[in-house]
Amino acid sequence: MVRKNISLPEQAGKKRPLAVLLLVLILCMAALFTAFYDYFSLPPLQTVLSGDSLALPKAAFGKIDIRVNGLPQDGEAMPAGASAVGGITSPLYDGNSLLFEEAGDYKLDIRLGGIIPIGSMRVSVVSPVYVVPGGQAIGILLQTDGVTVVGYSPVINSQGRATYPAKEAGLQPGDFITAINGIPVSDDKQVAALIGEYGKNGQLISITFSREGEERQIRLKAEYCYDSKSWRIGLYVRDS
Repeated sequence: MVRKNISLPEQAGKKRPLAVLLLVLILCMAALFTAFYDYFSLPPLQTVLSGDSLALPKAAFGKIDIRVNGLPQDGEAMPAGASAVGGITSPLYDGNSLLFEEAGDYKLDIRLGGIIPIGSMRVSVVSPVYVVPGGQAIGILLQTDGVTVVGYSPVINSQGRATYPAKEAGLQPGDFITAINGIPVSDDKQVAALIGEYGKNGQLISITFSREGEERQIRLKAEYCYDSKSWRIGLYVRDS
């Protein structure tokens, strides 16, 4: 029996066609994936308004077969606007986008050449909501004497505790402050300035206010708010 020794170059020469074929196959698969990447990465659910179009990616090569609710949308196998599953009107497909004219749920199956599945998506088509303004807008300007107490605002002291000097002195939301230490007030900036001045000087503050048409008066001291870095009495006020 005669044995034939195969040299290393001969073995490499036999393996080379297989390696080339494998490389070509890998390149073809990579090109196919790249060409249809947009279809592979379609979102599972898309919401559009009725009457709007849904644009689809363009394939680099090959015929794309679009099926909606199991029915083809190539413009030849089924006339545009034909009835689909459940009586929902089929969308109109122009080769680039689908036009949905009727609200409903649609299932898109996308195949290459009608055989190889490359994507699927559910499309929820909703009817647009319109808001129609109506009636007649009016504005009301309330002229008040002084400033109106509209709420309480905490004064944060050095211990981090919230205090309400004006509330503890008896002021209530709805009261109209007309004067501070005998000085008539008409806007919130003036009130803040007077309280800051008297508070800084440690003076007692006399507040004249009106409640249900009756004029009243209280006395209190402003406290320093470590949160806002200002002297306050713990009120929200608003002028006319």
